[in-house]
Amino acid sequence: MLKSSQKLNYCLVVLLFFSNIGGVSAQVLDKPAVFALLTFNIARFTRWPPLVLPAISKNIQICVVGDNIIRDAFYALERESKRKRNIQIRYLSRLRKIQQCHVLYISGLKQDILRQVLNQIKKQPILTVGEGREFVQNGGMVAFEVYNKKTKLMINLSALKQAGLSINARILKLAEIVTSPFPNVKTVE
Repeated sequence: MLKSSQKLNYCLVVLLFFSNIGGVSAQVLDKPAVFALLTFNIARFTRWPPLVLPAISKNIQICVVGDNIIRDAFYALERESKRKRNIQIRYLSRLRKIQQCHVLYISGLKQDILRQVLNQIKKQPILTVGEGREFVQNGGMVAFEVYNKKTKLMINLSALKQAGLSINARILKLAEIVTSPFPNVKTVE
């Protein structure tokens, strides 16, 4: 019987290598590339409210805020996926156009700014993805973290629920469910 962490690693490998994205090979999958690819695949297993679905069926808009390394990883994913998927990556230097995003990947923001952004969009149907436990504790929905050379998936169910989003139960079984300790972010009791 596989342990929970082994199941997660197996699932992550399956998501990475059977992602229907041509041209992405194992030798180019560094940490930012893995996080970008996992973000795209988790978006594929996310359900949005009915009013948002028509826009997603045409193109998944993934917006990226943060450092250049993660932006480059998403750019490479977009370039490789153009042939098979309708995916558009938008790089946001300012946070004014967040409403155009179906997925918002946030990297490298200071904690106080991160909390403000997540609090501002917490009820909007935007899947927020980032790195580390603090991201989901601050109200982010999905976070990745590398621990002992393994990628760990963390999900904040209350943040997903507030935004009207849901993630496939198979993915949820592989994730660590994290609740938020901050007073302005509601948690599931």
